[in-house]
This record gives sequence, structure tokens and C-alpha cells, in this order.
Amino acid sequence: QSILEQMYYDILHESPNKRCHTEGAWTNIPRALREQEAVEELYMRPELPFYAVQYIIADQETWKVHFNRFFPPEVPSRAGQNFGKCRYFHSYLDLVRRLPRHRLRLVRAELRRKFDSMVWIPNTESDRMWSTKRWQRRRSVQRWLRRP
Repeated sequence: QSILEQMYYDILHESPNKRCHTEGAWTNIPRALREQEAVEELYMRPELPFYAVQYIIADQETWKVHFNRFFPPEVPSRAGQNFGKCRYFHSYLDLVRRLPRHRLRLVRAELRRKFDSMVWIPNTESDRMWSTKRWQRRRSVQRWLRRP
């Protein structure tokens, strides 16, 4: 499986649960279907697969910040919440450790090309994949990022 294919699965797999974890995740994709639904096409559609969301339209600089959190240019001293559980992230970090800098730049350029084609991603923070803070006093699960 490619790093990107695994990332598509990992993002959905790590999506946040409702306030009480026994209520399940915010995603409206049934658990039995998540593996088959967590593919590139899911991230290319503007319909977000969640019961409730809040989102922002990200500018190019914000999108780049999030790309660098998903695919850091060097091994971070500590993986943010959720990232450390993701198989794609560990596979990617293995490449960062192994590849010479010029080869890593090529790999990251290709990953960025694919990442830039996604319509939405979770709103990351420096220490986590999924930020679930309330935004502008709205009760909602997430600030999603959408490409301009």
C-alpha cells in the first residue's frame, strides 16, 4: 500500500469521537464500510463524511502548514496526537530517515502535488491531527480545511 493510500485510511480511522466515546465517531460512514470508503475519492468530494462540521477555506500558506504537519521535512522530536498512531506517518518518517535530502525533496514534491488536489483535510494543530476546539461559539466537531 502506498503512503498516500494509507494516509487516506488513517485520517478517517483517527477521526474524532463524539463527546462520549461510546457514542461513536463523528463520521457518518459505518465502521464496516470505512476501509473501503477511505480512499482518495473521499477527499476529492466537497461532501464531508461527518454528522456535523465547521470549516474554513484555507489560503495557500495555511494549506502548506498543514501539508508540513502531515509530511514534515525532517523527523519531528515528537509526533502529534493521532499522527503517532498512523501507519502512513511511520512509513513516511522511515523515508525521511533513509533518503538523501535531494531525493526527499522529490518525494515531498510529489506528495504535495497529490495533497494539493485534495478538497478537504482535518484542521491540524502543531500537536495534533484533529483539532476539535469549538470555533466562533458553534457546537460542532471540527474546523475542516477546504482548498480555495
